[in-house]
Amino acid sequence: FVTLVLTVWSIVIDAPLEEHANPTKTPNPSKAPWYFLGLQEMLVYFDAWYAGVVLPSFIVVGLIALGLLVNGAQRHGERIVIHDPVRGGDIQAEVCNPIFVDPEGVRVRA
Repeated sequence: FVTLVLTVWSIVIDAPLEEHANPTKTPNPSKAPWYFLGLQEMLVYFDAWYAGVVLPSFIVVGLIALGLLVNGAQRHGERIVIHDPVRGGDIQAEVCNPIFVDPEGVRVRA
């Protein structure tokens, strides 16, 4: 049913298309939304494969590794040093509770 409605709607209503491409005029490149600005900035300096796949994979794997911290539950509040091979330095991080809920239920029953 939804497919039928969308098909009829797309036939009835014209899409706001731009004009035909002009090879003598280069349009201003569109900008990414704010949450992709870091990726777009990396694409300026690195190859697309490296900036779009390799570097974000390091970040995701690093965040997963933080969840596998030895004795993590007993180390809440402790500050640890994490080596960052991408930027070539060390970063200080605080071990926190990975579950973002209110343990006493104060906010739930507010």
